Amino acid sequence: MLEIGILGAVTVVIAILIRRRLSKVVFSGSVVCGLALISVSAWMMRPGQSKDDIVYVPVDELRPAQVAADGYISSESCKECHPNQHATWHASYHRTMTQIASPEAIFGDFNNVHVEARGKQFDLSRTEDEFFFEMSDLPSSETPNPNVVKNSIVMTTGSHHLQVYWYPSGLGRSLKILPIVYLREDKRWIPEAASFLQPPDEQTREDAGVWNHSCVHCHTTHGRPRLQMSIANLGDSMDTHVGEFGIACEACHGPAEAHVRRQRAAKLGALTETDTPDPIVNPARIKADLSAQVCGRCHSIMQPKSGLDLDWFNQAGFAFRPGQPLDETLDLIRPDEEVINSQMNAGSMTREQVMEAFDHHFWRDGSVRVIGREFNGLFHSACYQKGEMSCLSCHVMHKSDDDKRSIDEWRNDQLKTEALSDAACLNCHKAEDYQAVAHTHHPLETSGSQCVNCHMPHTTYGLFKTINSHTIDSPNVAVDLQSGRPNACNLCHLDQTLSWTADKLNEWYGIDKPEIPKDQQSTSAAALWAIRGDAGQRVIMAWHMGWQESMQVSGTDWMAPFLGKLLDDPYAAVRYVASRSLKRHSGYEALKYDFVGEASERQAAAEKVLQEFRLPGAESSDAERLNRLLLKEDGSLDLTSFEKLKAMRNERRVKLDE
Repeated sequence: MLEIGILGAVTVVIAILIRRRLSKVVFSGSVVCGLALISVSAWMMRPGQSKDDIVYVPVDELRPAQVAADGYISSESCKECHPNQHATWHASYHRTMTQIASPEAIFGDFNNVHVEARGKQFDLSRTEDEFFFEMSDLPSSETPNPNVVKNSIVMTTGSHHLQVYWYPSGLGRSLKILPIVYLREDKRWIPEAASFLQPPDEQTREDAGVWNHSCVHCHTTHGRPRLQMSIANLGDSMDTHVGEFGIACEACHGPAEAHVRRQRAAKLGALTETDTPDPIVNPARIKADLSAQVCGRCHSIMQPKSGLDLDWFNQAGFAFRPGQPLDETLDLIRPDEEVINSQMNAGSMTREQVMEAFDHHFWRDGSVRVIGREFNGLFHSACYQKGEMSCLSCHVMHKSDDDKRSIDEWRNDQLKTEALSDAACLNCHKAEDYQAVAHTHHPLETSGSQCVNCHMPHTTYGLFKTINSHTIDSPNVAVDLQSGRPNACNLCHLDQTLSWTADKLNEWYGIDKPEIPKDQQSTSAAALWAIRGDAGQRVIMAWHMGWQESMQVSGTDWMAPFLGKLLDDPYAAVRYVASRSLKRHSGYEALKYDFVGEASERQAAAEKVLQEFRLPGAESSDAERLNRLLLKEDGSLDLTSFEKLKAMRNERRVKLDE
């Protein structure tokens, strides 16, 4: 997405993909047939109007429209000559990032369901082809008969982990968000605000036009906001067009009209020597840096070049086309000294205020901490700067015929088969130097010898999970102490101290051991991050306590009380991840717990886990290990030490802008 004013009210910065998703009006009717949008009459009733004032409007006039323009002619034009590529793209989550509402697109439960969330109630229903909701505040003594909003769902965002729903605002083609989302794996509705890692008082941004001026740029192909007035009046001034809903062929290969025309002429033998070269771009056949920049246009944190005509941009969208250098139109954002100083000067902000703004996206060492911005990490890695690494070194956009994985396995991360092992790294790094115990200091068949686990640890968060950091670097305790980013060693060895890690790095690689805080010398680093870390650190610990590799390396017999305590964390996302991890531990598979349930019920669940926990075989356990894990001789949690550390918890507001 794109957001203005990320670093303050004075400074204008436009960052791509800042958020993945962010009146009485009644609408109905929406079907998709091939590429043709079939207009169905919708009726609209504004606040204060009676049913006699109902106005019937074609539904396709109330949502963004798919319109061919500027050489973009949609993926249908590709299928004739590229059926296999079209089929694998069609099966991908790129295609289904944005869809017109239909029974095929929607997986949320609209079968006469009643949902209550954050002081509102929702009644969800459907016909064979249409999806509706009624929304109102929960009745109270002050508002016994709250105002009811009735609408139809006309568009969706996402299809992998969760799905967001949009309805017409009734003002131009601008949309508003339904403030509940559907979790696919859990098969349940939750508040949209609870799906982000953000403070509990943060609410869903429900104003009209957010999708039209933000999400459209990266969640569709050739999105044009077509803002008719000023950005202060988004709601009634949007005539948004897209080349195609979802991320389609032309998003990566460029506009296809001239290519199709040229290929048809070639089939007819009508090409001449004076015809221009084929303009279509294949990211697999261009220079590595330009190839990565095709993905980087969306998978990054950027701002337009200085001097960009914002009026033009708000009309026509991005000028970048695949194959062009990204820095001709956009600047990559990184919290280095030059950028920090420029933000301080432009916005009259203190250094700490600037850094806190950057914290929404970056760790303090400059590595990206939120999903969807992988190019920022890749760009600043030596494998890109000094080598030939691109996104396609590991990822593949079209499943090949010899790939024996199922479509579901392939499309999860769209990884090459060789990227599932060290093979992708060994294309450049000699196996005899790097794929050896002398280098890894771990048995070769273990997770500790896998390149990505040490050099791309899971410190990037979003969608209730962590993914590999795309900043390719090596563990360094001194750097990690300054940045707050958990290091790779302690993300596998959850039961070990930071001092232990620093000793090993010094012994094996000659990395100087910094001065280690006293508590980090005797207590598990993961335990400290889980107890007194900020919300961003706590959620990463909660995830790793459910990650198979960490569970195997660290043992699971001690983790339950730490996950149990996180069931009552103030941040909903931390609670969700902690409960999911706890259910992966023996004895907790049937845990009854609702991460957005009543606070008293969450507290009771946390207390139950704590009361029932005893470390198996504690009486014969190593005393040093017990102390390191804050456990007493009888195997119970040392609550005195735990609460002392919890009182030191970093309570700063953490809001990760996915």
